[in-house]
Amino acid sequence: MNLEKLGIMLRELREEKGLSQSELCRGVCKKKDLSKIELGERVIDAFWLDCFLSRLGKSVDKLEFILTEKDYFFTL
Repeated sequence: MNLEKLGIMLRELREEKGLSQSELCRGVCKKKDLSKIELGERVIDAFWLDCFLSRLGKSVDKLEFILTEKDYFFTL
């Protein structure tokens, strides 16, 4: 999964949960860092990714199975 797709996935999961960027990144990183991650402009480190996915109710172990609808249809 490339940076842009990872960022899009995080944004979509965050929006599904009804969280703002500020709520998701609180205590982990700055809002501007999360914004750059969601835009695919910044590399996310493993700690941040684990924190974000945990707050979103997802697991790093299952990351490869979390696909956007667009990615799913592209692979068919």
